[in-house]
Amino acid sequence: MSNMIHHKKNNLNLLYFTICSLLILFGFYKNGILVYKAFSNNVMLLKPLLFPVTSLVITLGINYIFNKKIELTDNVIYFLLLSMVIPIKTSVILFLILIIIFNVINQFVINRLKININYVALFKILIIVILLILKKYDYANNLEMVGKYSYNLIDIFIGRGISGVSTSSIILIFIGYILFSTNIYYKSDIPLISIGVYLIGAILLKLIFSKVIIINSLIIFSLIFIAPLNKYSPVVKKQRIIYGVLLGIFTCVFTYFINMYDGVTLAILVSSFINLIDFK
Repeated sequence: MSNMIHHKKNNLNLLYFTICSLLILFGFYKNGILVYKAFSNNVMLLKPLLFPVTSLVITLGINYIFNKKIELTDNVIYFLLLSMVIPIKTSVILFLILIIIFNVINQFVINRLKININYVALFKILIIVILLILKKYDYANNLEMVGKYSYNLIDIFIGRGISGVSTSSIILIFIGYILFSTNIYYKSDIPLISIGVYLIGAILLKLIFSKVIIINSLIIFSLIFIAPLNKYSPVVKKQRIIYGVLLGIFTCVFTYFINMYDGVTLAILVSSFINLIDFK
C-alpha cells in the first residue's frame, strides 16, 4: 500500500515536471526565440532556459550531496516552479547565487523547523525585494517594452502577455490543471475556489469602482501550480475551502492595490499561514 501511495506522489511530481517542461519550452519561444529574431542577441535567446536549468542542476546536486540520490523530489519541483515565475530581467548570476542560498536554507533550516508556510512564495518575494532594491524589477521582455503586442484577452490566453520567464501560456496552464486533477494528491478544489473568488472580486471592483479586470498568466499559474502544493497547503476539506477563499480575496486585494503581477505571490504566502492554525 505504501508503495502505491509513493508511486502516486511520484506521478504528481512527474506531471508537474512534464507540464512545467512544456511551459519552459513555450517561455523559451516567447522570451527567447522571438526576442532573438528581433534583436539578434544570443544572451536573450538562451536566458529563458538558463533559469530552469540552473534550478535543476543546483537542486539535484545539493540533494545528491546530502542524500546521495538523484531523484525527482518535491524540492526539485518547488525550485523549478520558482525559476519559472521570476521576471525575465533577473540576472542569471544573481539567480544562481540565490538558488544555492535557498537550497542550503531549505536543507538546514526549513526542513528542521517544520513550519509549513509556502516557501516557494516566500523565496519569490525575497527575489522581488532584491530586484526592487537593485532597480531591476521588470517582467517585460525587450519586444514587450517596445509595444509589440496588443495585450487583449486573446493575446493573453495564447501566451503573449507579460508574465514570468515560463508562465506565459494560459492554455497550457489550464491543460496542466486538467492533468493534475487526475491525481488524487493534487488539491484541485483550491485553484477552483481561489480563481472563482478572485474573478468575483475583480468583477465587483469593475462594477463599483470602474477598475479594469486584471487577468494575467502569473495569477492563473500561481493559483494552479503553487498554491495547492501538498507540503504547503491544508489537507482537510474544510481548511482547503477556507484557504481557497482567502487566496481569492487576498489575491484580488493585493493585485489591485499593491502589485498586479506579484500580489498573488503575497496572497499565497499570507494565506499559507492557515497551516499554523489548529482547527480542532
